[in-house]
Amino acid sequence: DVRRYKKRNLQQAAAVLGQRFSPAALNVLLDDPDYRPDLLLAQSLLREEEDELAFGHALIQEAVAASMLRDLRVALHVRAAAYFAGRDGALAAEHLAAAGDPGAALAFLEAAKRAAARNQMERALRLATRGLESGPDQALRVELLCLAADAMADAGGVRDSLDRYREALALAPTDAARCRALLGLAAALRVLWRLTLALSADRDRVRGKPEMRHRVDYSFYVEREGDGTETVRIV
Repeated sequence: DVRRYKKRNLQQAAAVLGQRFSPAALNVLLDDPDYRPDLLLAQSLLREEEDELAFGHALIQEAVAASMLRDLRVALHVRAAAYFAGRDGALAAEHLAAAGDPGAALAFLEAAKRAAARNQMERALRLATRGLESGPDQALRVELLCLAADAMADAGGVRDSLDRYREALALAPTDAARCRALLGLAAALRVLWRLTLALSADRDRVRGKPEMRHRVDYSFYVEREGDGTETVRIV
């Protein structure tokens, strides 16, 4: 009957949105701006949490999502991506990836760039990594590799960033892309060179002091000033 049909559609749309979601997003997927999930709320399949809705149990959402036909699931993810595109770029990218859409890699790249611009480097690295997992073409892959390497270096993983820069350099399809990878590689090598000098100086200071010879491991971080000045700190 109609009630059962609407209930099924509602569950499927909600399952695509995840464990928690906004009523507005749900209404967009249902193409019904005024619909309220009163039946599912009454049956405790959904519950209200402040201004959001949530499944009564994570297993309900997982079971509904797993039982959906692929074409319907893809269509709902694409619609969700369109809804989130101007609201949450990272979430839009995740929906595109779930739909197998070829635009997912570019969406992850743009979201990673926005995160990096806000100095959210761990988030930028996660998003760039998701982009690399989303089947990017060669040019996009180079951009994602360089952005991931930038985030690694900024977080102190300078040695790890070298592999990403080198992979980007090997794949770079244009002179501009090669320049981008080379600049990143040079910056990372410069930091490592400065670190080597710092470690050498520290070892010279320790030499001849038996009580300090146990210090064979070093941790470091890089400070970047507003004018671009970089300082390696040994801790």
